Amino acid sequence: MSDFFQDVFNKTKKFANNAVDETKDAAQKAKLNNKISNEVQMIDRNMVEIGKYFYERNKENPPQELLQYFNNVKVLQDSIAISRSEIQNIDNAMAARKQADMNPNQSPNQNYNQNPNNNQNMGNGQF
Repeated sequence: MSDFFQDVFNKTKKFANNAVDETKDAAQKAKLNNKISNEVQMIDRNMVEIGKYFYERNKENPPQELLQYFNNVKVLQDSIAISRSEIQNIDNAMAARKQADMNPNQSPNQNYNQNPNNNQNMGNGQF
């Protein structure tokens, strides 16, 4: 009977030790995966900086195999400029309305039309 309990004890101990080892291994794997993920992010950041540097150095004469990417950047930069201009137009219109509230003798359109920057991209169909 003693051998039976000893056998159960040994099997339980072995099972517990295996569970501890598995937990330690899982924790070590998680730690290494986290380290890898952080290092991949650092590589990506460095690659972005290299790309920015390369772009700035070559934007006037891009390599043929990268021409489409350089053109994509230019198109996106132009789109951003248009959006910023539209934001400025909205800000100007808001300021004109606020000014009109302070000067009820002028209509908001009169205040808005007095600023020559307001009409540059309005209604031209560009987005």
